[in-house]
Amino acid sequence: MYELKGDRGYMEDRLVVCQLPTGDLFAGVYDGHCGEGCAEYAKQHVHETMMARPEFAAGDIGEAMRQSFHITNDEFIAKAAAEGKGEESGTTAVAVLIRGDTMYVANTGDSRASICSSGVGAALTPDHKPDDPAEMARIKALGGELDYGGIGSPDGSNFLKCERSLGDVQYKAGPRDRHLLCAEPHLFTPELTPSDALVV
Repeated sequence: MYELKGDRGYMEDRLVVCQLPTGDLFAGVYDGHCGEGCAEYAKQHVHETMMARPEFAAGDIGEAMRQSFHITNDEFIAKAAAEGKGEESGTTAVAVLIRGDTMYVANTGDSRASICSSGVGAALTPDHKPDDPAEMARIKALGGELDYGGIGSPDGSNFLKCERSLGDVQYKAGPRDRHLLCAEPHLFTPELTPSDALVV
């Protein structure tokens, strides 16, 4: 594991790498913004929530990961509202679980996973960014506005350059399908081969 704060005053990002009780290998990277609260919450809860899902017990790892992203998002927003602290942090997320020769990958936002196979790197995940035509169409259909290369918050106080996230309560009024920044991840299940050396 390696972390680099950069020029910010404090570290907003979190990561976890662990072997689950099932023997599966799990890694999650949570790239926080507007504070560290959501990234820290995701670090603690995404994999725990995933393991508690009935889909996980049934072997549907992808759906368990998908649900864990949504549940973590919803619970963080509810917690922030209950505490009344004006918590507006968010995080992009990428998670990888390896079970046997199958790798399960989920991402929301612009946190990335790549694989190195036979000495060549290849992207596993797409970025959810404003310049993606599908993301742009989704946001405009919900009445969102793009500005400064990002999506503006409805109150005009902020803009973000990712189009999906966990947290970011100011972008998530109403039901899930009306959220300007949604928590829905893209899911991938590549089969690993002997030539696959590492995942970043």
